[in-house]
Amino acid sequence: MAEPSGLSGLFNLPPEQASAYLKAKGERLTWNWWEMQRAAHAADFTVAKLAKLDVLQDIRTAVQAAIDSGQTERWFKAQLVDTLKAKGWWGPQVDVDPVTMEAQLYQAGSLRRLQTIYRTNLQTAYMAGRWQQFAAQRERAPYVQCLAVMDSNTRPAHAALHGLVFRIDDPALGVIAPPNGFNCRCRLRNLDETELAERGLSVETDARVVVSPDPGPAPVDPRTGESPATWQRRGVSVPSRTGHGRETLMADAGWDYNPGEAAGAFRTPAPRADLPPSTWTGGARCPGGAADHAESGCPGPVPTPRPFDAGLLLPAGQADAWYVERFLAPFGADLTRPAVFEDVTGEPLTLSAELFTDRAKTARAGSPIYKVQKNGREAWLPLLAQTIREPQEIWERVEYHAALDKTVLRRRYLAWWELAGQEQPGLAVFEWAAQWWAGVTTFPPAFAVPEDLAAYIAEQRRGLLRWRG
Repeated sequence: MAEPSGLSGLFNLPPEQASAYLKAKGERLTWNWWEMQRAAHAADFTVAKLAKLDVLQDIRTAVQAAIDSGQTERWFKAQLVDTLKAKGWWGPQVDVDPVTMEAQLYQAGSLRRLQTIYRTNLQTAYMAGRWQQFAAQRERAPYVQCLAVMDSNTRPAHAALHGLVFRIDDPALGVIAPPNGFNCRCRLRNLDETELAERGLSVETDARVVVSPDPGPAPVDPRTGESPATWQRRGVSVPSRTGHGRETLMADAGWDYNPGEAAGAFRTPAPRADLPPSTWTGGARCPGGAADHAESGCPGPVPTPRPFDAGLLLPAGQADAWYVERFLAPFGADLTRPAVFEDVTGEPLTLSAELFTDRAKTARAGSPIYKVQKNGREAWLPLLAQTIREPQEIWERVEYHAALDKTVLRRRYLAWWELAGQEQPGLAVFEWAAQWWAGVTTFPPAFAVPEDLAAYIAEQRRGLLRWRG
């Protein structure tokens, strides 16, 4: 049976993952398209040259409705044209340069812009959803094939990718997974060993991620003279299909990322400085029986500590990225690629470098800045990874997040370890984020006064006990 091609074929897909991808985004006002590039699009919804949040929300609502109910581009435009005109975001507009104070013309809403907004957002959401399906089926179907529409409108670089097959864990897909630019209609399909053989396909085994030595001039904001902090184009170099030399396939500027992988990374909230203060002051081991525990709010006796080899702790003096990689490796993730790990109860957990990233400093620096060595946490990362993999308790509860002014659902993974005669608990906190549990923080709780540590651990052991082992 022939598979659907182009954007119209995507509406035959189950929309749940695509819908969840868009719903999980925040909103961000931007003026230049390059203010948000690559994986930043997985975190926030934006439309360039739009300075009013209510108009951005109108457009987002229409995009969400189009995804949820499979609406056409014509329907999408009909929902927005009158609204955008009424709110003054339509046609040529005048803006005042904040530096020269001179008036400048720019294009606000138009049928052409609505076409781009519709196609780009739906394609990105559906490709992110498809990637989550591929990740769940990777044991059965570990290969992914790139497919272009192959008509007169297909860009040469996109056409060159048509038919290429990669393993799903090939780093090349972190750069060239579609969409590879505005209005891109390319897609992916996953394949198993039998399908690979039946189609006579071979797998690329020598793909190399490359950075263009000449990405072209960086864009400049004519109002301020500002340019992007970093400006580069990435692509993939593969052996030529002619059998001679290699060919390099470049993604469009700002589109050299995988929306599905980026969605996993940005579902990992930034690390918090601390957790809610303790309300239980009676120590970790409560008096009385189960009835007394329920009445007092005490979680009951802690599990017996298990031995942990102190030789597995990490040495001091390494770079931040080295420590983050050592934590992520057991889960199949690395600095650029998140992984979904199934915990002891079968729940999906997203692990990525975002768990240790200082987002504010990273935004200013233009490259990752990690908080992994905070309070000596770096040495204990193997113990913390083992706590997630083999917890003794998992507690789940709804709580208020003051910084976001909303309630969140969180899981706490706890394990008690014994190292050289000393007890050390491990704690990891995850938050529900549309499709999976995403990491909030992980650290080895430590207090100078044993009673303070006991009270702090007791506070983490509240809510619904999901696992004890």
